[in-house]
Amino acid sequence: MVNGIVFCIFFSCFFNIFQFSEVETLLIREWRYEKLESKTMDMEIAQEYERIKTLPDSIKEEIELRLKDFENMMNVDMKKSTIEFRDDRTFISNNLGENSYGSWRLSEDQRILLLITNIDEKNDIVDSLEIIVIDQTQLKLASNANGDDGVLTLVPNVKAE
Repeated sequence: MVNGIVFCIFFSCFFNIFQFSEVETLLIREWRYEKLESKTMDMEIAQEYERIKTLPDSIKEEIELRLKDFENMMNVDMKKSTIEFRDDRTFISNNLGENSYGSWRLSEDQRILLLITNIDEKNDIVDSLEIIVIDQTQLKLASNANGDDGVLTLVPNVKAE
């Protein structure tokens, strides 16, 4: 009887170890947004700074301040955002203080991460993100939707104790 219980516990543990692929195992954790790189966004910001130079002095300072606030949000505030991929294939994302929930799955070749975000009872948003790099130290995701050239780098979220 005891041998049967030990075998069941061993088999259960052995099965649970192999229920996730290597990529899934690396993915399942809480990640913090580290950096968003986008040539398109960089070009648009540079164009906006050029446009500001042509504005009347009376509004130039205000528009420049708004642009600097946007850059600060992208470079500093974004690092407060997190996404946690859970082992039940759900996720919770805190993006600049706004929580969203949904489910995730990987393509058969493990190179595409699908995020299905629940908007309301009848609507979901599906994001398809290419996994460029995933290891213990970083997750790099690329979005090619609508001509987007953004690459998002995430790092494991180490919480202060």
